[in-house]
Amino acid sequence: MLKHLAFYSDTKPDFPFIVFGKNQLSYYQAYGKINALAEYLSNNGAVEGQNIGILMPSVPEFILAYFGVLAACGTPVLLNPALPHSDLASIASKLHLDIIIYFDEYQTIVTEMEYRRNLPSKKIVFSKVLSESPQSLTTIFRSGIYPSAGTQIGSDSAEVIFLTSGINRFIRPVIFPHKNLERNAQDFLSVIREKGVFRILSTFPLSSPFSHFMMINPVVLSGNTMVLTSGFNPETVLTTLSDENVDCLVTYPEYVKKLSFVSNSMEKPMTLSKCFSVGDYLSASLLQKFEEKYQTPILEIYGSTEAGIVSANANRYERKIGSVGKPLKMEAIRIVNDYNADVPEETEGELWIDRSFIFRGYSEDRLRNVPLSEKWFPTGDIVRMDSDGYLHFVARKEDRILRYGYWVNPREIELVAGQHPKVLEAFIVPVEKTEKHHTMKLLVVLRPNEIATTEEILNFCQAQLPKYLQPEFVEFIEPVEKDSTGKVHRNMIERN
Repeated sequence: MLKHLAFYSDTKPDFPFIVFGKNQLSYYQAYGKINALAEYLSNNGAVEGQNIGILMPSVPEFILAYFGVLAACGTPVLLNPALPHSDLASIASKLHLDIIIYFDEYQTIVTEMEYRRNLPSKKIVFSKVLSESPQSLTTIFRSGIYPSAGTQIGSDSAEVIFLTSGINRFIRPVIFPHKNLERNAQDFLSVIREKGVFRILSTFPLSSPFSHFMMINPVVLSGNTMVLTSGFNPETVLTTLSDENVDCLVTYPEYVKKLSFVSNSMEKPMTLSKCFSVGDYLSASLLQKFEEKYQTPILEIYGSTEAGIVSANANRYERKIGSVGKPLKMEAIRIVNDYNADVPEETEGELWIDRSFIFRGYSEDRLRNVPLSEKWFPTGDIVRMDSDGYLHFVARKEDRILRYGYWVNPREIELVAGQHPKVLEAFIVPVEKTEKHHTMKLLVVLRPNEIATTEEILNFCQAQLPKYLQPEFVEFIEPVEKDSTGKVHRNMIERN
């Protein structure tokens, strides 16, 4: 990626690389600041491959710090400030973060890292108030450095570490080779199919891998512009989309929902040509509501922290609603049964992905009990491929429930239960398990100010579902905790 930054800094120096509020940073300006940080890190003891933490909000300095660490041949560790402080302290210890670049408003997190784990020993702080300290990111960025043409910047074996909570919400560092990030960005650009100039805005935090898969890296590869917002409330995002003439929005279903119900008085973004949704199931009714409101197609994508973007609906005319699109690399996937044999079309099976295209491993070098030497990575996702080559996500393998000897997808039941006018959210959990059958309980979050009985909900489900999908019990619960993308982790519901 660094060679592309160097190229665009030379060939289109004044072209905007990052737009943030009323400010913008050109490729030339950004490249100078990136190399200034790289030189500072190298002069202060950073060595090739060293893990360097970045703990910042979604501001331009995050991106400059990220590429600055790569230019210094370090390994950026992208820390999400929304995670519990104790988890971040544990990650800092596990990854031996001797250097951390952070926003001053996160000083309490860094202090807890130091208190719990005696880390990190070197700190680079970015303050909103101009600082003259030589350890200040403001001071480091003030003087741009521009290496001469042909100078080797960064390492060909560079890696990035993302954090994933996965299916169990245990924080795990995911090691991703930068060359595979570049491949994935090239694949995503083929999906966008935008020629010439375009602008992308992501509602994922910059610490999220999906901001890298679908915004940062594609922008750098193509020499285009990324647009950041000072907040992720729908009104701010809509205003930014309009003011900055954004072409492409990258988001997730919970945010699509927020945008769909925003006031009709808000100005519609006229230049927005497509919206990509990734991370969870998007209902047909929500898709229709958004598209009618904004006259912009939503294109569903399937991917993960470990695998990057795997499949995508390319455009309004080629998409298949209800699917997650066609695989970006057909030769890089397999769909297998419980005996690891390939299944035919229209048959459900676990998705496996060729390891040569994806992440290298978890920091503990344990890949779901599969030896690193094996070619395929089992995702734990149950999918099927239809006769037209489109992938359909069915369920997480661990989420399926056994009913009368057959595996069923709890989402089918939840979608039906969610159609009850008093129900805000519904979740199915197994409560009693035998070798061939699981008894089910439906957990229901009611809409504000609504009252319902268990019999009322059970009768609704019995009228809408075949017997083998009908839950035996109903329990009313309070709204459940969600992660930063609005996703509910099923195992946490079951555990609580």
